[in-house]
Amino acid sequence: MRCAWRFWLWPALLGLIVAPSVSHCAKGASSETAPEGAGGAATTGTGAAGAGAAAGAAGEGGAAGGGGQGGAGGEGGSAVCVEEPCKLVVPQCGCPKGEKCTVNKVEAKRVCQPIDPKPVGWAEQCTVDTCDAGFMCLKTGVGSKLTCHKFCAADEDCAPPGGLCVIQLQAFSKPIEGAKVCTVNCDPITNTGCKVEGMKCDIAQEPDPPNRWLTDCTGSGSKKQGESCFGSNQCAPGIGCFTLTKPDNSKETLCLTYCSVKNPSCPNGTSCGSFQTPIQIGSIEYGACVPDI
Repeated sequence: MRCAWRFWLWPALLGLIVAPSVSHCAKGASSETAPEGAGGAATTGTGAAGAGAAAGAAGEGGAAGGGGQGGAGGEGGSAVCVEEPCKLVVPQCGCPKGEKCTVNKVEAKRVCQPIDPKPVGWAEQCTVDTCDAGFMCLKTGVGSKLTCHKFCAADEDCAPPGGLCVIQLQAFSKPIEGAKVCTVNCDPITNTGCKVEGMKCDIAQEPDPPNRWLTDCTGSGSKKQGESCFGSNQCAPGIGCFTLTKPDNSKETLCLTYCSVKNPSCPNGTSCGSFQTPIQIGSIEYGACVPDI
């Protein structure tokens, strides 16, 4: 006989962007209650950062991986730019040829600066100034590394279905006007879209209505299915950290493998449990592989 577990998914915070004097606006975690899933198990997770804050169409078994999105250089000093002093989102304008529009992290304002001779792009590892035009070098999660995130003005500037324009850049706890970046569209099951070693794809929820689900690359650990954890960054790629509430109301926080509810693939002795409020990103409803009882 299989006994039901009760489970909740708790998206954690993306944390602080560690570029000097810049943080990103993140709000508190929220809970999602789920019924018993296939195999009777259920979970509470500490998944990826809640954004207050990568491409291709999603296929069954996971959201599509992130395709490269190149930046665009300045249009030259004589061009008329629609924004002052320059435009962050590609195609950029307002900066001389060979320079890019970016955010000065100390003065919290837009500036033009030279493009690195060997610029890096979408979701690639960077140092503070090595991202191509249209991208900014940020950390967006506990244990994550500096990677390039794309400037955006709307969700249409991001890679669907997991990429959303929800990370608001801040300086000294104040939003920098017109300075947002996309989350990375990635696949939490296969980790496709997260290009940097030591990073993994996790699921988070938009902190404000309509509270959509999203993906982003955050720090990863080495813990495997069924091992105890305190946060998703301790678990290996393809695995999140979830708190199980057992039939006797005792609780246990474990690393559990992400799965597609409609096309599940779980380790032996586990089944793909769905959440009461479905976690739907593109065409995929995500769940977690929970122990059979």
